[in-house]
Amino acid sequence: YAGPDNLVFCASNHCHYFDQGLQCKFCDMNHNTSFQKSMKREFYVRLSPEDFYDVSFEAMKEKGRWRQNFVTGGTDPRENLDRDVDFYSRIIKAIKDGAKDSADSDFPTNLLMHPLEKEQYQRLKEAGLNGFGSYIEVFDKEKWELICPGKAKTIGYDNWLKRTLQAVEIFGRGNVSTGWVPGVEMAPPPYGFEDIDKALNSTLGGYKFFIQNGITIAGSNWALVPGSEFFKMGATQPPLEFYIKLDLGRFRLYKEYGGFKEGVGAISCDSMGRRSQPWSCYPDYQKLL
Repeated sequence: YAGPDNLVFCASNHCHYFDQGLQCKFCDMNHNTSFQKSMKREFYVRLSPEDFYDVSFEAMKEKGRWRQNFVTGGTDPRENLDRDVDFYSRIIKAIKDGAKDSADSDFPTNLLMHPLEKEQYQRLKEAGLNGFGSYIEVFDKEKWELICPGKAKTIGYDNWLKRTLQAVEIFGRGNVSTGWVPGVEMAPPPYGFEDIDKALNSTLGGYKFFIQNGITIAGSNWALVPGSEFFKMGATQPPLEFYIKLDLGRFRLYKEYGGFKEGVGAISCDSMGRRSQPWSCYPDYQKLL
């Protein structure tokens, strides 16, 4: 799927956290994959580097049509994420080779996955990666550990923050983003806050922390989807007031800390959803900057 000029790939529609019952509570990835397969559609759980080469080759024939591409997928946390790093390194190289062979051109490529060790970031950069992002989902440590048990077990909260900051050292300010699922801050307790202001203070505090460190804010507003644990709980979404105050708070933080100056948001915010997420207000407030 894609935004107007941003080609988006999902390389793997299987997350290994589901195998252990450690999936994020808002996520339906494996449930949706099973549904798609049951419909007997031409649906692939995992794509190959050759698939990416072919799509990149064909896409670049449309000169000026695609500005960049964005790759994401389910997580394989085994071997300290080395399997994922190897997999995505091959994919990135295939995308770059397809663009070069088709139009003798580069195809700016951005990746969303778990935050990594410096050496792993370097391998991705050497493969041709231009921007990197990871979804922290929710900022409060206690809520994060409850909502994202797989991430808590594999990496841990403090290490997640540390690794995310390290990405800036490799890719530079503005080329790293951190994603959120706005709304899960107000999931049923103990997963979320009951008070709007407490939820807002937590998330805006997280936004401020990352923006100050040259990391842009991306995200996908919480959707209650069948197959997710929150859906099974009968959770309800926050009131509109929450989303309005959150968007305004993020906008004010960007203004306070320079917006897109010094590169903040230059690549990652576009690739992580600025033009391909019409169901949120991210692009509207960004345009005002």
